[in-house]
Amino acid sequence: MSSTDVIVVGAGVAGLVAARELVRADHEVIVLEARDRVGGRTLSRTLDGQTIDLGGQWMGDQHHRLRALAAELGVESFAQHAKGKKILARGDGKLVTFSGFLPKIGLLPLLELGGVLRKLERLAKGVPLADPMATRDASQLDAQTVADWLDRHVKRRATREMLELATQMIFAAEPRELSMLYFLLYARSGEGLQRLAEIERGAQERRFTTGMQSISQRLADRLSARVRLDHPVYAVEQDASGVTVHTKQGPLHARRVILALPPALLKKLEITPALPAARLQLHREMAMGSVIKCIASYRRPFWREAGYSGEAFSPGGLVRATFDDCSADGRHAALVAFVVGDAARALSRESPDQRRLMVLGELARLHGPTAAAPVAYVDHDWLADDWATGCYVGLMRPGLLAQTAAAMRAPCGRIHFAGTETATHHIGYIEGAIESAERVVREIAPLLATSSQIQPHDMTAH
Repeated sequence: MSSTDVIVVGAGVAGLVAARELVRADHEVIVLEARDRVGGRTLSRTLDGQTIDLGGQWMGDQHHRLRALAAELGVESFAQHAKGKKILARGDGKLVTFSGFLPKIGLLPLLELGGVLRKLERLAKGVPLADPMATRDASQLDAQTVADWLDRHVKRRATREMLELATQMIFAAEPRELSMLYFLLYARSGEGLQRLAEIERGAQERRFTTGMQSISQRLADRLSARVRLDHPVYAVEQDASGVTVHTKQGPLHARRVILALPPALLKKLEITPALPAARLQLHREMAMGSVIKCIASYRRPFWREAGYSGEAFSPGGLVRATFDDCSADGRHAALVAFVVGDAARALSRESPDQRRLMVLGELARLHGPTAAAPVAYVDHDWLADDWATGCYVGLMRPGLLAQTAAAMRAPCGRIHFAGTETATHHIGYIEGAIESAERVVREIAPLLATSSQIQPHDMTAH
């Protein structure tokens, strides 16, 4: 059996960037990918003759690593359209328009919303990114859900609806499913809750003309035959001689392995010797978010023509939010809609045809009857994707962070971990995936420069 320096499992952005950096340092690398494509949770497809993104698509204003990588690869970006009036579907069914960050929900709820957001931002700033359990009252915050915290700090229904909507859209999950400390860590990691929710000067500021998946495709092109598609890994064994990775095509051997997969997928692997309990707990319990992403293409951008931005928000609707999804030149008119959390899990049980009818009905409710008759429609149910099991990112329930924080990035012998879940900054975003790749390469590089022999007790270190 031939051997290489490093095997990378997972050809998303994290795995491919890690492989590229190791190759640049003259190490031999093989990248194994279960799918028949690269890109992980990015997925660009053609709809009505134009490139659209059914997975991650946005680059934020603080995503400096991604910006630099795109420039290096020659992937052009353009500003996310955000000009015009926004729509809010109120609880009474009435549609109201607004501009700016905060919606029209009445004076007293609006004042309360502003105050609660400021409190959340202050709390988030107090979370040390490298050691979230050093946060003041960390155990108490981690023991409660976001819903618990809202119960104690929010009085008005309209205020709560907006905060629940923000949580659902940012995490693709319900407030009752999330640790409050993890919520604050995530917000701190992303430069603040408001930045995570905004377009201009926020996390949704720009898109790529050739789609986000083109980042991975161009990285893979440069790695060439080192990337092996249709190579699902089912077992990993490590001993004093190295690591053996088992695939359906046969075993491969390396000095080190990088598992560049979300924890929820790692539970599918048989890893021997057994990993530490906290690491295995992450695999079992860090479930993915729930989202179905839907794109409808039209003959013209009728919302822009009427002075709307394409943004619509519906706290009680099947579709929680929509955005303009037109091409850079504006010739391809499209709206993108998000179904998240409980609504996504319910919609996932419907047939594709029924999903289409239900989503288009929601688009018509929010944007008028023209939205019910697109020239093309496509959606992607990430819950039904066997090599994702959800999106956007792995999430932490109450208590999990306290039990596993130290295990998130810690190597286990010759096994190392990458992926946006392991990032310190911009968790859940492509920017975080790149940061995680850079970190794991720094971790591995000096080890590859030393003797391949390790002591048995190092196998399950930390």
